[in-house]
Amino acid sequence: MNMRTIARKNVQGNLQRYLAYFLSCVFTVSVFFIFSSFIYHPDVTEDNIYGGETVKVCLYAAEVVIIVFSVFFIMYSNSAFLQARKKEFGLLSLFGTSKLQLRKMIYYEQTIISFVSIAAGIGIGLLFSKLFFMAMSALMDVKAPISFMVVPKALIITAVGFGILFQTLTILSLTRIRKLQIIDLLKAKQQPKGMPAYSKWLTVLSVLCLAGCYTIAATAGLLDMIYRVFPILILVLIGTYFFFTQSSVAIFRSLYKHKTSFYSGTNIITRSNIMFRLKDYARMLFLTSIITAVILTATGVIYMFYADLKNQGETGFSQAVAWVEQDASTYHVIKPEKVEGTLQDAGASVQYRIEVTGIPVTFNTKQRKNEGVMISEKDYDKAAEKKHLPPAQLKKGEAFINFPFHYGNTGFFETGEPVKIKTAAGKSLVLKMEKERDKGILFNMGRASKLIVVDQETYEKAAEAVPLNKQMRIIGYELNDWEHQVKVSEKLEQMVPKEQKDSFQVRAPGYQVMKQATALTLFIGLFISIVFFVVQGSMMYLRLFTEIEDTRIQVSALRRIGVTKKEIRAILGKQMGFLFFIPFVAGSIHAAFAYKALSNMLKSNLFFSAVTVIGIYFLFQAAYYIITRKVYERAVMKNMNL
Repeated sequence: MNMRTIARKNVQGNLQRYLAYFLSCVFTVSVFFIFSSFIYHPDVTEDNIYGGETVKVCLYAAEVVIIVFSVFFIMYSNSAFLQARKKEFGLLSLFGTSKLQLRKMIYYEQTIISFVSIAAGIGIGLLFSKLFFMAMSALMDVKAPISFMVVPKALIITAVGFGILFQTLTILSLTRIRKLQIIDLLKAKQQPKGMPAYSKWLTVLSVLCLAGCYTIAATAGLLDMIYRVFPILILVLIGTYFFFTQSSVAIFRSLYKHKTSFYSGTNIITRSNIMFRLKDYARMLFLTSIITAVILTATGVIYMFYADLKNQGETGFSQAVAWVEQDASTYHVIKPEKVEGTLQDAGASVQYRIEVTGIPVTFNTKQRKNEGVMISEKDYDKAAEKKHLPPAQLKKGEAFINFPFHYGNTGFFETGEPVKIKTAAGKSLVLKMEKERDKGILFNMGRASKLIVVDQETYEKAAEAVPLNKQMRIIGYELNDWEHQVKVSEKLEQMVPKEQKDSFQVRAPGYQVMKQATALTLFIGLFISIVFFVVQGSMMYLRLFTEIEDTRIQVSALRRIGVTKKEIRAILGKQMGFLFFIPFVAGSIHAAFAYKALSNMLKSNLFFSAVTVIGIYFLFQAAYYIITRKVYERAVMKNMNL
C-alpha cells in the first residue's frame, strides 16, 4: 500500500471531519467561477449592457475579496486539521513513518480534496451560471439577453488559480510537521488545561475600545464619517479580540464563583467545558464574530439604503418635476403650459402643483457668505402641507432656515441668534432665528436650497422694495407613481435650453439609475455574504469535529456515572449554542451601531430594516445550528449504545 492509497483512505475515513471544509471550498469556487463567467462573457460589453464595464470592475473586486478570504480560511482549516491529527501522526512516526512520508501523505490528502473541490465547484457553477446571467439581465439595462455558454477563460482562471492557491497553502502548512518531535505529537492531546488566566488591564481595554467605537459610530454624521471609519475599525478589532481572549474569561470565572448557579443541573459540566476551552475557542470566536459583523453590516447597509431609496429621492428632489426662474416676471426655463401638456400626453397623473415667489438674499455664517431665497410663512405652509410637514408658526421678526442637505452636526445658526439678512434691493433685516429645519419642500438646487422663511408681514414689506423681475419663482409638480415616469421626465429635460439645465430637475431618471445600481450591488453582495456565512459555519463545524474524540471520552465517562441521554444532549447543545450564537450576538451588536451611523447619515428611521436583516441572519444561523447539532450528536454517540 503506497502513500497515495493511504491518503485516499484517510480522506474517506475522515469524510465527516472534512465535509464542511469541502462544501465551503466547493461553494467558494462556484461563486468565483460564476463571477468570472460573467466578466469574460463575450456578450458583456458596453454596447450590449449599459454600465457593463462598471459591473465588471465590481465583480473583479468581489473576486479579490473571495481570494483573500479563501487564503485565510484555508490556512485556518489546514492548521486545525494538523492540530487535530497530531496524535495520529505521532503513532505513524513511532511505527517508522518518516517525516517526508508524513508530508507526502498530507500533501496527497489535501491535493485530493482540493482537486475534487475545484471540479465540483466548476460543475455546480456551470449549472447555476445561466440563472445568474438571467438575474443580471433582469437587473441591468440589457439590449439582448446574456446567452448561456462555457467561457473558456473563466474555466482556466478558476481551475488554475484555485489549484495554485490550494497547492501553495498546502506546501506552506507542511513546514509545521518538520519542526515537531514524536513525543510532542503523542502528547498533543494529553496536555492538562489549567484554570484560564486573564489580564484586568486588557479586560478594561476591551471594554473601553468597544465603548469608544460604539460611541463614535452612534454619533457619526455624513460629513465626518469618512474620518471615523478607520478609528471605528481599529477599535472594534482590538476590542473584540481582547473581549474573547480576556473579558470572556473574566465573565466565566465570575460565574464559576456563583456556586448555587454553577452546581445547578448540568451547568457544572457545560460551564467548565467552555471555560477551560475558552483560550482554544478565542481565535475562532473572534474571527466568526468579525465575519458575522461584516456580513450583517455590508448586507444590511446596502439593503437599508435600497429600502430607503424612495425616501431619499423624495428628500433630495422635493417634487418629481421642479425648476426655478431667476426672473419671476417671465419664464426662461420652461413654461408651465408646456410641462402640463407633455405630462398629459404621456398619461402622467399630477398629484399637485406648487408655485412660490421668493426674494434673493445673502447672509453670513461663521464659515462663509451664503446665498438663499426668502419666502413667506404663508407660502412655506402651503408647500409644507403638501409634504405633510408642520407649519412655520412664526411671530413677527422671527425666521428660520430650511436646508435639506445639511448632514453635519452643527447648523447655520444658533436658536435665538439675531441674523442680518440682506435682500436683492440692498435692504438689511435683522431676524431672530428659530430652530433650523431640514426637510425639502421646494426645488433643492443652488441658492433655492437655502430657504429663509419669515413671517408674512416682514415678507410683504421686503417684497415691496424688490421689483418682480428681481424676484425668483419656484415651481414644482408632484406626480402619482413618479418612480415610473422616466421617459416623460427625460423628455422634459430635453425641452429645457442648455444654459438653463442647472435650474431644472426631475426625480425619476436619477432614482431609477440609483435603484438599479443598488439592486445590483445588493445582489452581488448577497453572494459574497453567503460565501462568508458558509465559511464561518465551516469554521465552527471544524472546531467541533477537531475535539470530537475528547468529547466521546467525556460522554462515555458521564454515562458511566449515570448522566442520562437527554442530559448529555442538553450539554452538547449548550456548548454548541455558545459557539454558534455568541459570535452572532457580538456581530449583531457591532452591526447595530453601524446601522445607527447609517441612520444618522440618511436621517431616516431604519429600525425595522435592521430587525429584518438581523432576523433573517438569525434564522439561517439557527438552521445551520440545528443541522450541525444533529450531525455532531450522531457522530459523538456513534458506537456508544446511547
